[in-house]
Amino acid sequence: MNWKVLPMAMKDGTMAIDKLTQEIHRIMEEGKKSRLHGWTMRGIVSKITASFGEEAGGKAEKYIIKLCGYGPTSKETKDV
Repeated sequence: MNWKVLPMAMKDGTMAIDKLTQEIHRIMEEGKKSRLHGWTMRGIVSKITASFGEEAGGKAEKYIIKLCGYGPTSKETKDV
């Protein structure tokens, strides 16, 4: 699945490069503003999977791991 590139500066200073990352950052912001003041990767991946499908859920998981500075920085996450 191809994602249309739409560069967009997010409130947290990061740059969303497509609809998928825009949605991930939107869900993160929503979580930060909630009563819990946070979010979980599992919760975000579930929402992304429900909205965009299994492939997008996998990409969302890799993107969040890379965004947070964990996990491999090799070819496994370079496509997100």
